[in-house]
This record gives sequence, C-alpha cells and structure tokens, in this order.
Amino acid sequence: MSYLQSILDKYQPQTDVLPVAQAITEELQQAFPTLSAITVSGSYAKGTAVSVGDVGTEVDLLLSFAPETSTPKGIYEDIYQYALQRGWMPRQRNVALGVQVNGHRIDLIPARQQAGFQHYHSVYIRKASAWRQTNVEEHIDLVRRSRRTDEIRLLKIWRTLHVVEFPSFYLEMFIIEALKGRPYDVMENVWYLLGYMRTSLEIFPVLDPTNPQNLISDTITALQKQAVAAAAIHSLQAHDWSEVIW
Repeated sequence: MSYLQSILDKYQPQTDVLPVAQAITEELQQAFPTLSAITVSGSYAKGTAVSVGDVGTEVDLLLSFAPETSTPKGIYEDIYQYALQRGWMPRQRNVALGVQVNGHRIDLIPARQQAGFQHYHSVYIRKASAWRQTNVEEHIDLVRRSRRTDEIRLLKIWRTLHVVEFPSFYLEMFIIEALKGRPYDVMENVWYLLGYMRTSLEIFPVLDPTNPQNLISDTITALQKQAVAAAAIHSLQAHDWSEVIW
C-alpha cells in the first residue's frame, strides 16, 4: 500500500479553488432570487477529490432552487445563459454545467427542490431530455460511510491518467457495489476492481441509490465502457504498480 499511498499524497486536491466557488455562490444568489441555497457537493463533500495534471480539482456546487421555480430544464438553461453572458465558458454536461472562472473549474448542478422534502431535488438530464429525482445529501453520506474513499480516489486518478470517460458518480457507485462484502484492503481492492471492470462493466447495471429508476450506468455509451475495459486489461498486464498508476 505504500506506493499507492504515495500516489494519493501526490494528487491531493487543490484548496485555492474554494474561494472562487464561494465568490460564484454569492454572485448567483444575488442574480437568482429563487435560488434558495448553494452547497458544496460532489467529490469535495464526499472526501474523494483529487488533482491530476492540468485537470486540477473541480468543485461541484448544488444550486437548490425553490419548488415553485420554472422547470428543471428551464433552470438548467437559465444558468447556462447566465454563465455564457459572464464569460465562464460553460460546458453542457449531462446534469451539470462546467464553468471556468479565474482559471478554476466549477461544476454547477441546477436543481429544483421537491415540495415538502429538504434534500430531494429534480435535476435535468440533458442526454435524455427529461428530469430525474435524486438526493445529493444521501449520495454524500453513502460515499463517506462506505470506507471506500481511497479506492475511489485511486480509480479517479487512474481514469484520468488512462484518458477514459467514467463519470465520477457512476464510478463511485460502481466501486461501492462491486466491493460489497470485500475486506478493507486498498491494494487488493484496486486490483480486484480492474478485473471487475474488464469482465463486468458493460453488463453490470448501476442504479442511483436514492432513485432506482435512474440507471446511472447509462450515462456513458457501450463504446466508452469498452474503452474503460480495454484500459483495465492493459493495466492488468502490467508488471509493476508504476505502470498502472503513476
């Protein structure tokens, strides 16, 4: 584990992005009166953040709009247009909008709070042109309690180094499900996960634990899953950990 620990130490998350996220939070709350709350979510909140190469560390911000606000799609488009006007170079992702502010990358997740529920939100799924119910707070709690955060961080680093598409939420849920019942041995588990990606990624359904109708394993295509599996095969043929993750 000493080598893998050195990798975790090498790719510690950046902290200078947090003041930028705070400035964006204050600006958006002034610009959108129905924006009831903005919270740090994603990898920072879950304890799975890393900083790899020029990708740096992204911070996810959940934009929680009041229940009476527009539609999930309308909120998504409003935030996109605002980011465009501000020169933040927004990138339309499946659920989030990736923006760049002062050289830092922030993911904005527009969401409409469901009436009567503090943490359940409706989010727009761009690829499906539909909305889905989800609970980001439960996602954060599940990952933090899983005791698999080291494996998640290492596979995020591996994903970036091997240039494959594997969205973070999908990756996290895949790892937690795949490691159910296994001991807490990080090195053995990372090796096991590479083998599991090789054999099962394309056929293993992964669901949103807060909404079983949300099949998050559909967020990438079969070809993208094959690319991940091919990268896993290549890693499994390595003679040393330094050829797998460096």
